Amino acid sequence: MAKNKEKQSASPERITIVEGHTVDICGWHVSLSSIWIDNDSIKADLAMWSDKLRKPLSGGYPKGSEVKIGTTNCTYYVHEIKKFGKNSEKPGYIVLSTQKLETLTTKKCQETESIEATTRARIGDVDFGLGLVYKEKSGKMAAAICPPLNSPLGEDFDVYEGDTLWVGECAYKVEKIAEGYRKPDGRYENGYIVLKKHKKLLTDKGPTILGQWISQPPTAPKDVP
Repeated sequence: MAKNKEKQSASPERITIVEGHTVDICGWHVSLSSIWIDNDSIKADLAMWSDKLRKPLSGGYPKGSEVKIGTTNCTYYVHEIKKFGKNSEKPGYIVLSTQKLETLTTKKCQETESIEATTRARIGDVDFGLGLVYKEKSGKMAAAICPPLNSPLGEDFDVYEGDTLWVGECAYKVEKIAEGYRKPDGRYENGYIVLKKHKKLLTDKGPTILGQWISQPPTAPKDVP
């Protein structure tokens, strides 16, 4: 037991894992397989394996939850789960800490967000602008998302109806894109987009278990790290 405690104290107090990447913690490999939404809560799937043992995918860790690494006395807590950008074009990340969160605070995601073209928007702690709303030659409506410099959303990109927009702890479906028009009195009404909160969302790259991660329990005590 003393060795396990030494092993944990020697490990980093704070670890960030990027979606699709793997880090070594307490002698185990820990991978962030995917980030998804369940019952209004953002969750992260972690897979863990050592040279001889594997653990199945977690089934989703929410913010504030406890994460036991492998079979050792190595415990971390989920301090942060965030993802940004359009659909799954950019990876999200999870932050693990040896310190338990004293108070659990999460960003409140509004049910709907209506954003007018050529204006500034703020969702949670993320700022961005909505540029032009326009109709492509194909007749498909598009809206230009224009984040500020060094925004976690990345560089400018277009969204279409049905796309998902990740903004930190929130994920929204682009529900509607409306083109601007000129009224009979000559005044111009700007175009706009309507975002609707995802209450449940599995990403395209949802949880999968690779064959080499599936194994039987150890047959002898010597197999246990």
